[in-house]
Amino acid sequence: MTEANTTTPAAPLDDHAVRALLQRAGRVTVVGLSTRPTRDSHRVATYLRDVAGYEVIGVNPGADHIDGFALGDLQGIEPLGIVDVFRASEHVSGVVDAVIERRPLAIWLQLGVRDEAAERRAREAGIPVVTGECLMVAHRRLLG
Repeated sequence: MTEANTTTPAAPLDDHAVRALLQRAGRVTVVGLSTRPTRDSHRVATYLRDVAGYEVIGVNPGADHIDGFALGDLQGIEPLGIVDVFRASEHVSGVVDAVIERRPLAIWLQLGVRDEAAERRAREAGIPVVTGECLMVAHRRLLG
């Protein structure tokens, strides 16, 4: 799996670029994976693992296990793959700061999650940022 390796600012991704990103990613790190199967983060992670075929690593410091998902500390996961953020917007900056030097393939902010300053820092470091669409919905739409 190839991680981002450039410091050229990342341009916004169109459908073609998102499709290519989803095709080359082998792993998705879900930050904020819920222990509750009814929560969106859990449903999306399950789809990504069971239907889309990604290796999914969950990050939830309050959980010691989550229904068959591998759990990790954000600092100890290598490679990160796509970092899918299911945290409130006020936590995005910390997530970006924790991963920016480690060059994930992309940072994906789930619907309603935004931090323009953190997004700008990631893009300036050459890391694509996807916002405004659920990763599961994008996968279904682009790769079906």
